[in-house]
Amino acid sequence: MKRKPKHILYLVADELRADCIGPYGNGQVHTPALDGLAADGQTFENAFCTFPVCTPSRYGMMTGLYAHQHRCLDNRTGIPADLPTLPRILRQAGYRTDAVGKLHCNPPRQDLGFERTLLAEQCGEGRYEDDYHRFLMEKGLADTVDMMDQCEKWRQRAPREYWDSFGNLSPQLPKGADSTSWIGENALHQVEKWGEESRFLMVSFIKPHHPFDAPSPWRERYRPEELELLPGWTECVPVWDYERDHGYFDNALLSPDVQKRILASYYASISQIDFWIGQLIETLKEKGLYEDTMILFTADHGDYMGFHHMVLKCNRMYDPVMRIPLLVKDAGSAPVPGCRRKELYNHLDLFADLLRTCEIPLPEGIPGRTEDGSKRKFVFAQQQVDGKPEYMVRSGRHKLLLSEREAWLFDLREDPLELENRYDQETYRPVREELLKALWKHMLFDAPTVPCLDQTAVYTARDLADIIERRDYVEQKMAIYGK
Repeated sequence: MKRKPKHILYLVADELRADCIGPYGNGQVHTPALDGLAADGQTFENAFCTFPVCTPSRYGMMTGLYAHQHRCLDNRTGIPADLPTLPRILRQAGYRTDAVGKLHCNPPRQDLGFERTLLAEQCGEGRYEDDYHRFLMEKGLADTVDMMDQCEKWRQRAPREYWDSFGNLSPQLPKGADSTSWIGENALHQVEKWGEESRFLMVSFIKPHHPFDAPSPWRERYRPEELELLPGWTECVPVWDYERDHGYFDNALLSPDVQKRILASYYASISQIDFWIGQLIETLKEKGLYEDTMILFTADHGDYMGFHHMVLKCNRMYDPVMRIPLLVKDAGSAPVPGCRRKELYNHLDLFADLLRTCEIPLPEGIPGRTEDGSKRKFVFAQQQVDGKPEYMVRSGRHKLLLSEREAWLFDLREDPLELENRYDQETYRPVREELLKALWKHMLFDAPTVPCLDQTAVYTARDLADIIERRDYVEQKMAIYGK
């Protein structure tokens, strides 16, 4: 039976679309370790991030708070130093806490409660002071493809091949020097040292985040011409998406052949990550620690990966970017190994449930799943666009996207590709009002104020009220919210 874990292995991929691993039904990608993990635990079919950008999402995973609570709304902002964090809470409870890989904090070596970190960052200032790039410099190496993709002055000088391939280039680093190998090897060294002392290890891979430069031999394992495009591919970018953002690359220039080549490299990076996860799991088994270890696998957010003829992220909060993979193997044996959880779930629920499993009280103000285990009716998220907030509220069937500039309502059962806006359709008025009311209630009451951030809810409520009023919702607001 499930029991309090002696050890916790928390595995994170970056920008991984949920249906791009075997446990979510993808028969083209090779992920035997993740398939085995799913067979021994639980697969959450409807798990979502709370912010479709790296740093705000990761801070949510670390604090159990929504972005409007922890106050990080972009990749350049930090969080208050006095917020309780997952590693700090676990450390206080007696776990040794370590991290290997990408944390994407601001500042890069912000104290989140880890006793030791071996960082492998990708963008921002972190790449200039992390352990992975120091390793490369000591060997006289430079990750030139990644530099073209992530450093603006290098990107401006990138060759035509980089743009035409959407960043899908052969790697320039020798075997074993890529970030996935470095993270995997250092994580493995950590697990090899585990013994009687309780351990928490976060292993956070940079990949399969772009650039799409998977190394050999992984790159040769997938033939683009043999791959099928993922669900949601359209023949061109919908005009409303293209007008909003042309993309990190120009999505209008994305062809099926280029998308398949991107997909091949994307799958190759995923399979390489899966290999290292398999090595970690095998080591736990050899040491007799597998049964005593809770293992979690997730991602900070997804990737369009062809959805609406787009790649990467930074457009609307469509499901391929918001829906995340989540596999959980508890210590002991699961009540139903290999079970598939269909309820709505998010990273904050994971934070709360992990602490409860460890028999640790939750910090005050944590909005994750309730103590009685009741299931969510909605999941919520937000993002910032040009400094303005946009909100998402999603039920099992419907999704509302709301900003001061636009409002979208999707019926995901009738329109799984999110192509038809039903916001102004009279037959959807009850659904629209239900989702608006749920969003308002969530911002004011369901995400309570954190004691050290006592003005957060006030500011957020004001932002949301402004959006509703500017879109001429005053009459509806009076009726729905009783104001």
